[in-house]
Amino acid sequence: MSEVLHERLGLMPPDTLQQELWRRGELRYLLFPGGQTTIYNFIHDWKRDNRDFMGPLVVEAHRGLGKSFLLLLFAFEYALRHPRSTVRYGGPSLKDCLQITQHNRAKLIRMSPEGMIEDHPEHIIIRNPRWEADGKRNACSEIYFFGCNRECIDSQRGLRANLIILDEVGYIDDPQYVVKDVMAFHTVLQEDPLMLLSSTPPKSQGHLWCTSIVPEAKGTGRYVIQRTIDNPDFRADDEARLISIVGKKESTSWRREALCEHVSDETEMVVPEFLHRKDAIIASPPKPSHCYQITGADFGFKDATAVLFAYVDFRSQKVVFEDEIVQHYLTTRKLADLVKAKEETLFHYLDPLKTHERPLWNQVRRVADATPQQLEDLSVDHKVFFETAEKHDRDAQIADFRSAIDSEKILIHPRCQVLIHQLGAGIWNKSRRDFDRQIGEPEHGLLLGHLDAIAAAIYTWHFAKRYLTYNPFPAGTYDPYNQVITSLPKPPSAVEITHFPLTLRRARFN
Repeated sequence: MSEVLHERLGLMPPDTLQQELWRRGELRYLLFPGGQTTIYNFIHDWKRDNRDFMGPLVVEAHRGLGKSFLLLLFAFEYALRHPRSTVRYGGPSLKDCLQITQHNRAKLIRMSPEGMIEDHPEHIIIRNPRWEADGKRNACSEIYFFGCNRECIDSQRGLRANLIILDEVGYIDDPQYVVKDVMAFHTVLQEDPLMLLSSTPPKSQGHLWCTSIVPEAKGTGRYVIQRTIDNPDFRADDEARLISIVGKKESTSWRREALCEHVSDETEMVVPEFLHRKDAIIASPPKPSHCYQITGADFGFKDATAVLFAYVDFRSQKVVFEDEIVQHYLTTRKLADLVKAKEETLFHYLDPLKTHERPLWNQVRRVADATPQQLEDLSVDHKVFFETAEKHDRDAQIADFRSAIDSEKILIHPRCQVLIHQLGAGIWNKSRRDFDRQIGEPEHGLLLGHLDAIAAAIYTWHFAKRYLTYNPFPAGTYDPYNQVITSLPKPPSAVEITHFPLTLRRARFN
């Protein structure tokens, strides 16, 4: 707004001034001068400098800033400035969207000039008297409200929009599908389109808001954040009142809702102990010359197949996960080839001449959660022999695994990036009867999925811990620390096999 126009508007009576500002689509005067105005200015400045791009712009703000009011105000401004434009405002569900905007809609409509806004339950019609004065008869703009979760987003296919606003994206089931497959095509052939994505960080840092949307926006300058500590409108008494409820500034609630940190809620996490032991258990210790080596897997197809490669360190009494394979849509042959190649690289073989089919059963143990057909295909066709994972008491196995993490009986090599990511982000579903399933995956490959790497780790630990009491060093052998290792009772002796029938796979060897 020019200085001359600003001075002229300043001479108007308050009621006349308010009507003129609405006619011009200048509603910034309704915002708080700190955090809300900072975000508003960022959006306007970015669009001014990038007129040919639709974004999306990503807004991350603390709870209580009033970002939903800001976004709705921006929708009203756009509709007032652009005759015959369409604005679409989405939330996780239509009910959520209407509930989020209900109070703010009523507030803005009360302030608007009479007859300018026609309010309907799921959409708003805006008629600006200025358009008729400019000769644009029967011109009106519309704001539509809709839900974005998987059960309702496909109803938005085939529609058009000039401005798209998605609120609380961190609580939408599959934002990647919503943004890229559905809403992006609304802007085809539209003039000067723009998309805004907004949210407070979600409960799980494995959500695409944390793994893809925010990192990509940061890297391209499409991101703005407002934390309580950055917002001058957030008063000291507001902070004191909230701290008295959430407990302390170190709490997950304060860090996520006030400081916009990407942290998973410990009460929702499958393995919350990992957050406290992470620095100690992510390590790359030297591998002993003699050890029992374990391959553990959770087979899937649409859900990922996760295969973990571990060994039992007798001296330190720890199980070390040293590498992983986590991929979707693996055929049996491809899976067998990947497992053989990884074992070739990682595992020690006691037969240096390699005269036996590798790996020998006494050198490598394998365990998997798989169908009998998968196990038989791997055994018969590819000579990769897996035992069936024990799943008789899942809750007890998860509790045992959590105890092992807490007591640092497990170490994880930094190569196991997907396992580390899932341990730090994986949460239960709403019923707490199963792991939460992430729909869609980030482009950088850190899969969350159905927490398949965590499942494989649980099976591997449950299988590997029985070998902690077995000494793999031959009698009288000196270990790297020059300590004599005496032999303890040995596990199954070497068994040379070319085919291991499925019916014997559960057997113990003597």
